[in-house]
Amino acid sequence: MFIGSPEPMLVGSGEMEANSSSITSVQQCLTYFENHGITPLIMMNSETGYESGFQPQLQLPQLPKSWREMVKPEIEKSLTEKRGWEEDLQQYIWELIQTEHSHIHQLQIVVNVFMRALDYIMSAGLMREVNYQNIFGSMKNILTAHESFWHTTLQPCWEEAYAGKSIFQFDLLLSNFVDFSTQFEIYEQHCIFEAENLKELNDATKNADFKSYLQWCESRPECARLRLKDYLAKPMQRLTKYPLLLKNIFKIVQDPDQRNRMEEILTEVEEFVHAVNTILQKQEEVDKVKNIMTQIDSYSAISYSDSDKYLHQYMQVDLMRPMPGTNVCYSRMLYHQDVMKYKDDNGRDLYQVLIFTDMLLLAKSFKRGAEGKLDIVKP
Repeated sequence: MFIGSPEPMLVGSGEMEANSSSITSVQQCLTYFENHGITPLIMMNSETGYESGFQPQLQLPQLPKSWREMVKPEIEKSLTEKRGWEEDLQQYIWELIQTEHSHIHQLQIVVNVFMRALDYIMSAGLMREVNYQNIFGSMKNILTAHESFWHTTLQPCWEEAYAGKSIFQFDLLLSNFVDFSTQFEIYEQHCIFEAENLKELNDATKNADFKSYLQWCESRPECARLRLKDYLAKPMQRLTKYPLLLKNIFKIVQDPDQRNRMEEILTEVEEFVHAVNTILQKQEEVDKVKNIMTQIDSYSAISYSDSDKYLHQYMQVDLMRPMPGTNVCYSRMLYHQDVMKYKDDNGRDLYQVLIFTDMLLLAKSFKRGAEGKLDIVKP
């Protein structure tokens, strides 16, 4: 079942083209959604030339409120009476399964509500100025990765326990928990563009039509009052939670062989999450330097008259260029930025001090009145 309407409606490509060609405003699209649901688009609109495609999604099972509800009463009673690590192990495995199930459901909301709705609107030739890809980034691929993880790693453990009304088999989970870093390698790309995706979303909200679309989507009951930017932050939040969930399991495992295998899994996951965080931190530093570049206008070590403006092009400082004498893989970083009083021949003045990996810059507010601009005084 597709999320987005109490009665989702699958539409043939011919009918979809007819509907799209007759729609001339975003409000008409939203009204169509109210009446028919958000339809899955797998077609090429012949009039707008807009190509769209969504693959069928994993159908998640309905989970009980607790793992205790699915096991036979005598088994649950036995575990409770023992009050040993086996009961805690079941609870921690359940937490891993239940939270993954919830996360996949949230990602499906992003695709089935937000992405499908915008996709439909754009297929009708509307809001084409909005950068769809830069807003959602790799969300569809991230959903695919988590669905694959569920299908290969967690679902077999869940299905066996549910079918037999028994406890989770830990050895089955261990044997299926393989290639975590390969399954989730899309995160290495996603984290690089996460800040850019959020900026694109903020810029798009200045568009009145986009704002109407966004308000309609966020008001859907399945969105549970969460905003799109909340959902876009979910993948990185989930990734950083895996080490904590697995560490809880590792702490209570008693069997030596199981413990060794669990340690291998935990190490792989922690190393991968650390690698992704390192990429994210590096990208944040690059973004800081890019932001400084947008503020810097010129190098003002000397004055120039209006007739000498041709000199302006030779008085630029490009902070994004590779640092002299270093490998190109190393990026310049901004370590500190502050305001200081500096006394020159003309008296005291306030300057911005910027300390980078390989240089220190003194700058002051752009004297020709451009807000937020800086003139470099001394490199």
